[in-house]
Amino acid sequence: MILEAYHGTDAKNADSILSENFIYKRNKKHWLGNGIYFYLDLSLAKWWTTNPTRKFGVKIKNGVIIDVTIDIDDTYVFDLRKLSDFKTFVYLYYSEFLPYINSGIVEIPHQKYRQIRCSYCDFLQEQYQIKAIIGNFFYKKHRSYSPDKYDEFVEKIDLHYIETQLCLFDKTCIIDKHLHI
Repeated sequence: MILEAYHGTDAKNADSILSENFIYKRNKKHWLGNGIYFYLDLSLAKWWTTNPTRKFGVKIKNGVIIDVTIDIDDTYVFDLRKLSDFKTFVYLYYSEFLPYINSGIVEIPHQKYRQIRCSYCDFLQEQYQIKAIIGNFFYKKHRSYSPDKYDEFVEKIDLHYIETQLCLFDKTCIIDKHLHI
């Protein structure tokens, strides 16, 4: 599968990202495990760079977007937008991951859902050589990128915006990258 994806960052990081092909810091609360994060929607990557908060230790002052082309074999992707992949993802959680953490081999402090989710995705990457996970995120309440009256609309119509992110574990799948102009 060939994917076009977008990574928002501060301009001061762009040269090193382009020359070193992305280096990331591990964090036990990443959405889809420890990897490089991309949006599949350019407008969300732009939003990410303009939202004035710390982004996993990076203060974005001058936001830029790095466009990437990813070439990845579907066999090594959990695309949670697909029902079959989602079912397998759930099955492996109960059949392999829970017994693994319950055995005491690995500890997840405080058993918080973000840490569990991150550890589970890292587990899949390690055990199955998963190169990427694509996940949808459902927000019940207004996000700063949401249109006016979003909450009212959702309350009346019950249709939600679903945000999609890609976590790439294997950066050798990046076949092209450049600054978005």
